[in-house]
Amino acid sequence: MANMQGSQMRPIHDAAAALAGVADDATADELADAVSRAIEHLATALVGLEVSDRVAARLIPDWKQSNALLRSVIADRGSEIALRLLEANNGKPLPVVVVSDTGEQVVCTPKVTVRRSEVKRQELTEAVDRAASDPKNRLSPDGSGELLDYDTAKLLLTRKVFRAEPRWSELKKLGINDDEFCRRQSFYSLDVQQGGSL
Repeated sequence: MANMQGSQMRPIHDAAAALAGVADDATADELADAVSRAIEHLATALVGLEVSDRVAARLIPDWKQSNALLRSVIADRGSEIALRLLEANNGKPLPVVVVSDTGEQVVCTPKVTVRRSEVKRQELTEAVDRAASDPKNRLSPDGSGELLDYDTAKLLLTRKVFRAEPRWSELKKLGINDDEFCRRQSFYSLDVQQGGSL
């Protein structure tokens, strides 16, 4: 028992040691390094603990908040670095070797992700329908040079430009069972609202 408790305490002691060496006049870089090491050790400690449901239910909101804050830091810092690298390379997302403060080389490749919102789906669908009447969009994909009829071209073009994700409840209404066409796995999550009552 003492051995098990000692192994559970090791990451906590490592986290404390990571923070203990931080001077009062530490730079932001030194603080970030020490805090990051401590967080990693503390997360390792949490993974190894068998926490009761009563305690875990109370702590899940705190863990979610910590996770959200860490994700925000990752996104913000990553975005800042990516913008600087893109500016340095005239907007090209080229890999760049960055030498860290410890001398370690890190390859950083900036990525640009475009998010679209407020999509005018009906108007977009109508634009695809109009494009299906253009002869260049009605050529048979088999390379024969044959022109497809409008309805066939429209169906092929729609499938090409829109993602067709299965709507399982609608498929079930047609008598099509999902277990014949995919592997099902169930995952469970818990919604915790503090101070709630039934």
